[in-house]
Amino acid sequence: MINPLLIAYDWPGNIREFINIMERLSLVVLQSSPDEWAKGLKKVMHAPEGEDDYLTLKVNIKNGLKGAVKDIEKDIINSMLLKYDQDKDKVIEELKIGRATFFRKI
Repeated sequence: MINPLLIAYDWPGNIREFINIMERLSLVVLQSSPDEWAKGLKKVMHAPEGEDDYLTLKVNIKNGLKGAVKDIEKDIINSMLLKYDQDKDKVIEELKIGRATFFRKI
């Protein structure tokens, strides 16, 4: 499973920055649990507190506004599923939507 922070990050330094962060991360979280790994990643990448509450998305607007909104909703749900290890009930609770709405949107 790929951490959403790794996907959302812009990587202005490209592969060199990625390698540097991975080297630093390996020193910070060597032999740790997944939760500690995520905390270490945030520390190494200097992510602000509450970063999990934000997503960076690219939107294809060629399909119009309705298509873009549909794509955004899918991306948000997929990101939340990654964040909560595929726990659909937790995602539904966090997004404050009904079960039927959740399954219709995915």
